[in-house]
Amino acid sequence: LLAMLVGHVLYIAALAHAVEFGPTVAAALLVIGIGIGAVPQIIDGARREHPAIGLVATAYVLVAGSMVTMAGGTGVLIAAIGGGLFLASDALLLWDRYVASAPGGRMLVHVSEHMAQVSLVLWLAT
Repeated sequence: LLAMLVGHVLYIAALAHAVEFGPTVAAALLVIGIGIGAVPQIIDGARREHPAIGLVATAYVLVAGSMVTMAGGTGVLIAAIGGGLFLASDALLLWDRYVASAPGGRMLVHVSEHMAQVSLVLWLAT
């Protein structure tokens, strides 16, 4: 969880120069809308495991949500796709770990994670 948190912070730094206001608002609304349904249950599950893990999970959700919002806020399709895939991957991973068995299990988490990495690296390379 901590390693992925650092990775998201680094993506935020890379995305920061390309964020545009209009697409950022749309991406933020999408992230908030999805998060309202899943985030409280994920954080409750993490807290039940250990209060410190609940704090790390909360920080992770905030940083990951910021990264996804910034990726969408670039207005570049490949970056937005990468952010969306990270949102799916992270949500499935955290749900599977702290709430209940995730649909598609670990395979879907790994596939979406790798596709997200490829998408954001392609954006960075252009």
